Amino acid sequence: MLAFSRSRLLGQAAMAAALAVLSVSITARADDATTPAAASSAAAPAAAPAAAPTVANTASADPVVAKVNGTDIRRSRLDMVRQEMVAANPQLGQATPEQAYPYVLNRAILEAMVFQAAVKDNTAGDTKVKQAMQAAADHVLEQAYIDKVAVASFTDANLKAAYQEFLKTNPAVEQVHVRHILVADKDTALAEIKKLKAGAKFDELAKKDSKDTNSAPNGGDLPFFRQQGEMVPEFADAAFKLKVGQITETPVKTQYGYHVIKLEERRKAPPPTFDQALPQLRQMVGQQTVQNTIKSLQESAKVEQFDINGNPLPPPAPPAAAPAPAAAATPAKP
Repeated sequence: MLAFSRSRLLGQAAMAAALAVLSVSITARADDATTPAAASSAAAPAAAPAAAPTVANTASADPVVAKVNGTDIRRSRLDMVRQEMVAANPQLGQATPEQAYPYVLNRAILEAMVFQAAVKDNTAGDTKVKQAMQAAADHVLEQAYIDKVAVASFTDANLKAAYQEFLKTNPAVEQVHVRHILVADKDTALAEIKKLKAGAKFDELAKKDSKDTNSAPNGGDLPFFRQQGEMVPEFADAAFKLKVGQITETPVKTQYGYHVIKLEERRKAPPPTFDQALPQLRQMVGQQTVQNTIKSLQESAKVEQFDINGNPLPPPAPPAAAPAPAAAATPAKP
């Protein structure tokens, strides 16, 4: 039996057209940063479709956007269709609703045509189709319940309690602010250190001699960083050993070359604020609540299991009792 993908058959042409227009739009936006005139011509190809009506141009919050054999397709349906198309090709998610509208609408119309044909054909009467439809409906309901349980747990009390736990594992972290001069070899780095000891200004030497093109124009200045995970270990370890105002006595070798480092300041970086951590807090609270809910369902449900042929399975054996601790040995008499 041949298997045909509904998504592939219905969406292939629409997706190709949508991505073609999207690539033109992305190129136009990139060009706009440097050549406005070129961007304006690239952004309006001759075959570009007209923009869709915006929400402000409609009286209804969920207007009819098409009719197929008299059956309405509403804008809310397009939202679901677009999610399917983006899941199949994430690049489409970069398009604005107006850019994607004609292609999403076309996909929704095609789906409506196929659905109506399936109803006319009584495809839903097939046993396997019924089972698949019921399984899909069950899955949607299960996921909706899980989402509802999670969202209901996002109370101020729960989130604030989670934030206190969050702070225990995300304390204030020490950071350093440094300048550096990057050169190709050790001898050049030693010469830079000698100049600094003779009174040369660090920022001026960095501007003139450093090979780090990002920081050199700013006198070798680097943003605050932590000791772990933000710089290569050799560089970070050397920086954190310095006192404020101190310069490395010997060059620091990394994969990029040789560095001369000056420590400008230290600070304790505060942990994220409640608002900054809120997305993570919701994830923590929701996940824990869902786990507790599932555990409660497992404990309260009456479950009977059968083998692959439908024969009852024996109840699971109770967990083995823990062995009694061994008696302490009696000391031998002298």
